[in-house]
Amino acid sequence: MLRGCHGIPQSCVYVWCFVSIVVPSPSSSPPHDCVTVLKSGDIHILRLLRMEADKIRVQQFNPAREKDMARKDIETIYAVIGRG
Repeated sequence: MLRGCHGIPQSCVYVWCFVSIVVPSPSSSPPHDCVTVLKSGDIHILRLLRMEADKIRVQQFNPAREKDMARKDIETIYAVIGRG
């Protein structure tokens, strides 16, 4: 069970208490929904749009917007392969 997942930015796509199935090894690639675990301990469900050497470009769902995240702040990225 993932704790610390931010429900509001993903609320139109991922409903609180739904189960998200993730690949247990970091294997996400664009474009794919993913669980992003930050070194701070925060967990986000976002759509991975682009991966670069020093950052990733993601889309949050609510409100819909794109943003960059520094790779140095990211612990790991897991692909979401199912939900329900």
